[in-house]
Amino acid sequence: MKNWKLTAALVFSSLLIGFSGCGLLHGKKTVTLEEVPEPARSVIQTHTSGNVIESIKVKHKEGQHLYITHYRTGGEIAELKVTEKGTVKEWEQGVKLEDLPDPVRATVTRLTDRTEVKELVKEIENGNMFYEVEFVKDGKENEVKIAEDGSILEWETE
Repeated sequence: MKNWKLTAALVFSSLLIGFSGCGLLHGKKTVTLEEVPEPARSVIQTHTSGNVIESIKVKHKEGQHLYITHYRTGGEIAELKVTEKGTVKEWEQGVKLEDLPDPVRATVTRLTDRTEVKELVKEIENGNMFYEVEFVKDGKENEVKIAEDGSILEWETE
C-alpha cells in the first residue's frame, strides 16, 4: 500500500519540476522564432521584417497557444500577439504625434491641450485598428481610443 503512494508522490514531483522548468506553471515560456509553429512564425516575420526581435513568449490561453513578440521598430517597442494558427489577436506600437494621420493628430491635440501625453500608440485588437492616447487632465487619468478619421471610439477616465 505504501509503495503506490510513494510512486504517486515521485511521479507528481517529477511532473511538477518538469512543468515549472518549461514555464507552464508560470503562464509564459520564452521561445525562439524557430520554435514557433509555421503559421504564427510567418506572421511574426512579416510584422518584424528588418527589426530586432527582443523576445517571444508563448502563453496558453483559451485552449490555444498565444505567441507574444516584443520587437523594436523606429526606436519604439512594439508588441504582437499571434495565435498558433497565425491570427493576429493584438498589435501595439508606440507612435509620435507628428506621425499620426491629420484627423487623429487634431483630436489628440484638442484632447490633450496643455497636458502631458503619457502614452500614444497605434493598435490592432481583434481586427480593429485604432490609436490610443493616455494623458492626465484635471488630476484624472484618461485613456481614449480614436479611429483613423479622428472620431472617439471609447473614453475612460479614472
